[in-house]
Amino acid sequence: MTAPYPISQDLLAEQAEEAARLAQVQQTASASQLTGPQSPPSAAPLPRIDLDTGYIAFQGGVPVGGYSHLTIYADGSYAYTGHFHVSGAPSYNYGLVWVVKDSQGRPFSFSHGGRLHGTFESGSRDSDWAFTGTNPQLARFWPDLAAGYSWAWKSAVNIDLRALLNSTVEAVGTAISVIAIVA
Repeated sequence: MTAPYPISQDLLAEQAEEAARLAQVQQTASASQLTGPQSPPSAAPLPRIDLDTGYIAFQGGVPVGGYSHLTIYADGSYAYTGHFHVSGAPSYNYGLVWVVKDSQGRPFSFSHGGRLHGTFESGSRDSDWAFTGTNPQLARFWPDLAAGYSWAWKSAVNIDLRALLNSTVEAVGTAISVIAIVA
């Protein structure tokens, strides 16, 4: 018995070539912002910093999208969450890095990477993460964060997470050692 909709060998070969081409694609999405002092001297101190990527999409037909949110609190606690999804045939490795730099130039990093499984590979098409914790360095340097901070995030597919971190640190312009909060 034959399938009602036969797939030609040529079509299968074309799909395999397209998957191989997309597997070689290296895409990066990013954003950054410089902020001034977070509260006037007479105002209540800054209780937290909330940052969102908005929807992340990649160029060149890469069928990966997602988002991330980062909250840092005055007591040194944090919540780093995100989601990515692949909707195409090939699988992708992905990474997302936030770097928040305080008013003294001290950078704090939050990184996460994983694998998204496309049609040609078994596994989940989705990757969700939620890291929470408390870091004494965030609490210790909170006055410098509250005095002003800048931030950058970068996300990429098929790239080394260390290279992505280095690129994000460069985006906020710092030569000081990074304090890795989530690595």
